[in-house]
This record gives sequence, C-alpha cells and structure tokens, in this order.
Amino acid sequence: MRDGFPTGHVGKTLTNDQLEVLLAAFLEKSPHLTELLFKDHGIRLMNLDGQITEWVHRHFCDQGVPVLSVHDSYLIDFTRVGELKRVMAEASEAVAGAALPTANQFFGLDEQDPTAEHVRDYVIWRQTPRSEGYLQRMAEHEQRTGRPVEPFDINQVRQ
Repeated sequence: MRDGFPTGHVGKTLTNDQLEVLLAAFLEKSPHLTELLFKDHGIRLMNLDGQITEWVHRHFCDQGVPVLSVHDSYLIDFTRVGELKRVMAEASEAVAGAALPTANQFFGLDEQDPTAEHVRDYVIWRQTPRSEGYLQRMAEHEQRTGRPVEPFDINQVRQ
C-alpha cells in the first residue's frame, strides 16, 4: 500500500501495526466485508469487465463500426448509442448472468424521435457542404479502408 504514495506523503510513514489498526477499525464498521477482502475479487471483476468489452468490440468490429473502450466506458458513433446499450446488456447477461444497468450523459440519434424538429435540424446541419481539406481526408480514408463514407439516412437510424 505504501508504494502508491509519493515521497513525503503521510501514507509512506504508516507502519504495518498502524495499518492493522486501521483495517480492524474499518472491518468493525463494515463486518459484512470481512470475508470479501484480500480474495482477488477485484481481479475477477476486471476479468468479467474485459469479457463484456470483448463482446462489444467483436459485435461492432464484425460490422466495421469503430468503437473505443476506456475502462468501463465506450465511445461510438452517435447513431449507434441505442445499439451499444443493447449489446452491452446482451454481453453482461451472457458474461455476468444479468443485464447490467447503463448510464450515459447524452443520448444517441438512434434513441431520438426522427420526426422531432431538433433531430431534423441536426441532420440538415450534418449534410451541409464540407471543406476541401475534409473531403480530401475522407477520400484518403476511403481509399485506405476500401469502404465508402456515406451520409446516414435519418429514416434508417432507428432500424
């Protein structure tokens, strides 16, 4: 434990006896945790998290859709957020035995009413002309990947 503290931090000065006193006080307040500590439950949970993330990555990689994971979070195209949530629920059910709850700060376009004015306005904005630099980078990407970048159809977002 002491290794995690920077030089000069009070945590570096704690002796084993002092740490034992702190642990005993903690367990006195939280006796239900006694049998859970120091049993590698964190490692087991990280493994489950990794299996769920592998499931999510495989699902989207099979479709050629980029998805990035950062710990237990995912970054994905805003038209695929609802799909991501469904895949995460499917993966957690298969790996952990229950569909785990998800939380996100923003909702994806596939979770919106396609007839809503703000959604139509956004789609119109996304379809505005792009700069020469953008078009050149997009053409290079298409050539490199062999896949065209196509504008999405708002009517297909919910499918």
